[in-house]
Amino acid sequence: MRWWAWPVLAFLLFILQSTNLGTFSGNLYCNLLLLFVYNFAMLRGPREGTTAGLILGLLQDLMSGQIFGFHALTHTLCGYYCGSVKELVFRNNYPYHLLVVFGISVLVRLFFLVPLFVMNGTLENVGASYLLSSLYYCLGNAGLVMPLALVMIRINRWVEADELTY
Repeated sequence: MRWWAWPVLAFLLFILQSTNLGTFSGNLYCNLLLLFVYNFAMLRGPREGTTAGLILGLLQDLMSGQIFGFHALTHTLCGYYCGSVKELVFRNNYPYHLLVVFGISVLVRLFFLVPLFVMNGTLENVGASYLLSSLYYCLGNAGLVMPLALVMIRINRWVEADELTY
């Protein structure tokens, strides 16, 4: 019965990222929905992580006005992969989570170069500004993953306490 906490948290993160902080225009140096998908998949597994990644990625694509399907693809892959390896990771291994989220963020920014190249025909305009914003993006995601994880672990315990059948 307490499963509603997950969509509420995802909606709050969506609102926080989309309204106050730049409507996914790149002014924000983190991706709260990607961090939600990562933590959700690490807590709940590949099926739930993939579903959350697809839904939140589609919402982010609709709001961003950029390349439609990019966030849906990257978030879905992140949810599936992270959910698949969740049993191999200790939850309290904080440096691992920081490093993995930093790596995922680097991959997302590298994958974004492909549609930029297809749309522009060249990567001449990308240069140092893209690299610097990518570094800020990766560091922002790595810095926010653990505070969000601690909140989500508490929510997960609260949800699972309601799911127990006696």
